[in-house]
Amino acid sequence: MYETLRIDREAHLTWLTLNRPDALNALDPVMVRELRQLFWELPEDRETRVLVMRGAGRAFCAGLDLKAHASRPAVGGGVPAGLRAQRTISELVLLMRRAPQPIIAAVHGPACGGGFALALAADVRIAGESARMNAAFIRLGLSACDVGVSYFLPRLVGASVAAELLLTGNFIDAARAERTASSRAWWRTASSRPRRGPWPATCSGTRRSGSGSRRSATGTRSTRAASRR
Repeated sequence: MYETLRIDREAHLTWLTLNRPDALNALDPVMVRELRQLFWELPEDRETRVLVMRGAGRAFCAGLDLKAHASRPAVGGGVPAGLRAQRTISELVLLMRRAPQPIIAAVHGPACGGGFALALAADVRIAGESARMNAAFIRLGLSACDVGVSYFLPRLVGASVAAELLLTGNFIDAARAERTASSRAWWRTASSRPRRGPWPATCSGTRRSGSGSRRSATGTRSTRAASRR
């Protein structure tokens, strides 16, 4: 069904694996398109109550695959086409936030740029000791505000730490992330690479309702779960 994603189901728990290990699971156009399709269809997936997102191999996601995108220029070319491509990537986090199911990011190894954004957009992040995350955009001469990072990061770690990470592109590891967070709801630290265990399954007995769901990046609440019980 997918070229760059692997889907495994255990009852109502769905494991989404970013499956380009040779490229550190970097976001190429195919993966962006497939993630967009998956998250677009997720609200209508009546079998999935919890989604766990992880990376194959030794990384969670190294961010945008610049070589792949350069070799496949956007249709039409020019600035408008580039903006359309950026919009397509940025919509991933909006679709994640609009889904009624809780999304857990199991992070190990590098989570850079767009990979960092995917982790931040999840409801819960479980980080292994090998996890290293950064807003890599600024190191490429871009802003550090791409793909919703500037929205989610200050709300999770506060304005000062967020400014440091956004302006420098410095890495933050799991230990510092856990210390920095205002509560353990941001990072739960696992030893080594996060693997299957009982904790994600404990979330599968409930779904978000209109009164209990988190706000999306657009400020609206998801009420789909209440209508699909």
